Amino acid sequence: VSCLVSAKRLDPDAEDSLVDMAKSLSPDTGRKGVTVRPIDDGLAAFIEVSGIKRYGFVGLIMPGDKYRQEKEECEANLLLLSKLAATFFDKIESESISNELAVADEQDRIADDIHDSVIQRLFASSCFAHDTINKWNEISEDARKEQLILIAKNIQSSLKDLRSTIYNLSSKKQQVERFKESVRDYLRDMQRLSGVDINLDVKGETGNISLSAKKALYRIITECTGNAVRHAKCRNIWVSMNVSEGRTFLCIRDDGIGLAAEKAESEEKGLGLKNVKNLVRLFNGTIKINAADGLGTVIEIEFMNPDIFKDLAGNG
Repeated sequence: VSCLVSAKRLDPDAEDSLVDMAKSLSPDTGRKGVTVRPIDDGLAAFIEVSGIKRYGFVGLIMPGDKYRQEKEECEANLLLLSKLAATFFDKIESESISNELAVADEQDRIADDIHDSVIQRLFASSCFAHDTINKWNEISEDARKEQLILIAKNIQSSLKDLRSTIYNLSSKKQQVERFKESVRDYLRDMQRLSGVDINLDVKGETGNISLSAKKALYRIITECTGNAVRHAKCRNIWVSMNVSEGRTFLCIRDDGIGLAAEKAESEEKGLGLKNVKNLVRLFNGTIKINAADGLGTVIEIEFMNPDIFKDLAGNG
């Protein structure tokens, strides 16, 4: 859907013209900064709003002479607006992913509850009915026996229907790993936007990881890959995650220009790294950063499974 939102009311023809103008700008044009196009009453200046995805453009319309006189200020304001807008839309996108993970986690919880309680009770009732039939010597009428047999058959049918319901409800039973798919979708969008090849390899069962830990892992991956795309000038990024028997290991590697340790801690680029370290610390994990100028960067993060799993972390 393409639309234009303006601070002032515009002529419908002018709105259509501006929308068509924005559509004609290629992704490469948007990444080069502010693009200026002539219009009837002056100039229109555009800059792309892009983060996880390409969201569109922000721009302004003003007389040509005034724009040329205030060019630096106008372009600085447009750049600021584009960054703020990208941050806002990225937050909405991330929250949408978090909501999907929360729904999947709740589905699995309900499915487990049904399996552990209702099915077990129905199964016990079925066994009791059969045992009653075998031992109920006092009851000789065929009708009573047939009735008990019918009850047993109904219970078996209920078990079958309930199993089917659990299968449809549980993402685990369907072999759908929402966390893995959410990360894959994010990296696919980033690859399309940046032109950087991003490879994802996830091994092991992620279904046992708590929702809060999944959110942290998702933010760590998005933060590290985003920094690599923005600052490392890399061509390739490799993201690998292995959930083994006792530990979960995450590695994010790029082939960019690298970053010396003291630069990684600088105020200019260190905020994202500090966020990552805080998330790792929250779950008692460890982080190692191997970076050298011209040799790329390797970030290795390790968690003990009791700290991030549902049943042991208390984040069911």
